[in-house]
Amino acid sequence: MQSARFLTSKLAKLNKQNHVEAINTIVGERSVVEGHFQIADSIRVDGTFRGKITSSGSLIVSTQGEVDADLIQVKDAVVDGCVKGPLDASHSVRLGPSAEVDGDITTQVLIVEKGAVLRGTCAVAPNAVDIETQEDEKIEEQEDADMETQKDVEQVAG
Repeated sequence: MQSARFLTSKLAKLNKQNHVEAINTIVGERSVVEGHFQIADSIRVDGTFRGKITSSGSLIVSTQGEVDADLIQVKDAVVDGCVKGPLDASHSVRLGPSAEVDGDITTQVLIVEKGAVLRGTCAVAPNAVDIETQEDEKIEEQEDADMETQKDVEQVAG
């Protein structure tokens, strides 16, 4: 079993490298969790998870972690263990050297390290836009339109 200090430093390194948000949910070693998880931040799986995961943050599956899901929808995924089921990550997926994935992956960025096993299809769309980016673009468009309207008003008034 790994020490808490080692895990903390490894998590900090993962967070820095993969821009992982705060991890507020952990499925511990030798634990089995079933159901539908809707998570605001990130989830780390060191044990076994079965069901459905929806998160605006990241999914981290450690080398001993197993996920058997009907659906996985996350921002980022870092997989070093086993994942079965469709994985939809709006930003990125990294498959580490011990990763084993049985399922289709959809993402903007896919990193597959030597040794990783992937059985399924990949849809990598670098120009795909996630929901957050779409909202940002709508706000920018509205701000541009407001500025144009303001300029028109100033010209008429001036």
